[in-house]
Amino acid sequence: MLYIDTGSSTVKLYEWKEGKVKLLKTKSFDFKKDFNPDDGLSEQGERELVNYFLSIRNDYPDTEIKVFATAIFRKMSKTALRKLSDKILQITGLHFEVISQELEGFYLEQALSVRYISNKPLLLINIGGGSTELIIKQDGEVLERVYLELGVRTVLARFPHINDEISKYSLEEVLKFVKTKLPQKTIVTPVAIYNGGELTYMEVAGYDLDKNEVFEDIDHPRMINLAKFQARNREIFQSVQLSELEKYMPEDPLWMHGARACSAIAQAICEKFQVKTIVPSDSNTVHGMVRQELLVRD
Repeated sequence: MLYIDTGSSTVKLYEWKEGKVKLLKTKSFDFKKDFNPDDGLSEQGERELVNYFLSIRNDYPDTEIKVFATAIFRKMSKTALRKLSDKILQITGLHFEVISQELEGFYLEQALSVRYISNKPLLLINIGGGSTELIIKQDGEVLERVYLELGVRTVLARFPHINDEISKYSLEEVLKFVKTKLPQKTIVTPVAIYNGGELTYMEVAGYDLDKNEVFEDIDHPRMINLAKFQARNREIFQSVQLSELEKYMPEDPLWMHGARACSAIAQAICEKFQVKTIVPSDSNTVHGMVRQELLVRD
């Protein structure tokens, strides 16, 4: 079984096999360019998306594939979405489904926190291109959900030279800006799970990770304390060239163009919520979707 997770700037292909979810590949897009709700994606964006789906379908002709979309696709008019869905079905044979923000949040909770059993508050961090979702949980219950109009593109727009070989802005400048977008009152959460390919990123980018001693989960084997996270973020701003970052992820080097911005957002959030331990996660909506489907089948 394959899952295609379609967001505003990244399409991820996952495989569920032998009880495990594996990320097969990611590809970066710019679906925001020339987008408008009435007409949907630009002609180029639509063509690139359909062709990418078709290439996956051709690579896995005998495999069941589930496609779902989030983010910008929720903003499309019903007419534009129906037109796009029909075109995808006609050309690729794949059904294109846009899931609600509430359902996406539910799947993320299932993916990230189902193994966390401590009674201490837990913060789930999901940073996207144009928005960020924070979920605060305790004793398995959601205490608060916070949706922020703040994402990687927000930071890139405010700091256009952050992706020079060495950022022209200090990490402190970016943190100061991000914190103006965060809620004034927060709950102290000693542990945060930070998702979106962050486990892979931190491993390849040389963060000093430790074994996860907060909870046991095969999908979340590592953790890092806030001080180590802050220190490596500062190095990536001040002394690690963008071209070096790109080499860490040769299959999709453009992914690294969001690394500095995303890490700064995460650090600002962790400092605001007084997080001491961060558990980086590659788990995503797909992992929660699979877990929920298994529960239904059982």
